[in-house]
Amino acid sequence: MEATPAGEQRRAIISAAIRLMSREGVAAASTRRVATEAGVPLSMIHYVFGKKNQLFRAVVETVSARLIRALSEVTPAPDWDDHVFDTIESVWDVVAADPAAALFVMELMAWALRDPELRDLADDLHRVYYLAAGDAVQQLRRTNPQTSFRLSSEEMASLCVVAINGLIVTFLVHGDRERSRRELAHLIAALTRYDMGSPAPVDGSGVPYHP
Repeated sequence: MEATPAGEQRRAIISAAIRLMSREGVAAASTRRVATEAGVPLSMIHYVFGKKNQLFRAVVETVSARLIRALSEVTPAPDWDDHVFDTIESVWDVVAADPAAALFVMELMAWALRDPELRDLADDLHRVYYLAAGDAVQQLRRTNPQTSFRLSSEEMASLCVVAINGLIVTFLVHGDRERSRRELAHLIAALTRYDMGSPAPVDGSGVPYHP
């Protein structure tokens, strides 16, 4: 975004909305509350974004950009399992670093699904996740051109998004980061082994594990 007072004001308002939603939930994010959080007149919110829905869209774009940035910073690993693990872990690190933000994103998704004016926002957010996951899977597979895969890149990306969403929900419930990291490792091992046409390795309890 351009480095202008208007651009800086827009970023400040988005950051304030994210802080407020993370702290108190999406329902608390009235334009008046966001203006107070940002330290700007209420009229500024309407001037910059028009309707509150446009502010919500900007929030989603900002949150999505964090995910895409995390994926773009992954350094390819020579081993397929390690590369998949590093890629998905980079997304998980964004979640674990700020659980409150992860919670408000899920809350915002549910909010959008209930609001006809925001329904496409939920679609857009999931589309960003699927496209980012698809790009990551394709990049990973290009580093392993001799490997035969059972799933298409789109199918693998879809499973990764579904799995991460489920992992986020369970993490928000129990709040145990180490447990979630173990579950993430088990999950990735099972997915990659299945994708390569092999049964997932198991530990003594019969649970798949990341070697």
